[in-house]
Amino acid sequence: EPKGKPSKKIAVVTMEVVEDYLRMREQDRRTQKRTGISSKKQALEILGCSESTLYRLLRKKGSKIRKGVVSGTFITQSLFDERNRQW
Repeated sequence: EPKGKPSKKIAVVTMEVVEDYLRMREQDRRTQKRTGISSKKQALEILGCSESTLYRLLRKKGSKIRKGVVSGTFITQSLFDERNRQW
């Protein structure tokens, strides 16, 4: 293999592993939806802003955004409330 070239790695995955992974992702999504918790990435998508703007909104007086118990999470309904308040 020539120097300086990144090596390509090939992994063979069975359909069973793919299905288990997809099932696990779907279960996580449903759990988050049921609990009403959003990750920081989801919060940024809902509000359509940058990370710095998100934290600026959080500190702003009268902000509807509420943090979740777990670090980096937010109460989903509060994000929608804030988005509606902004527009």
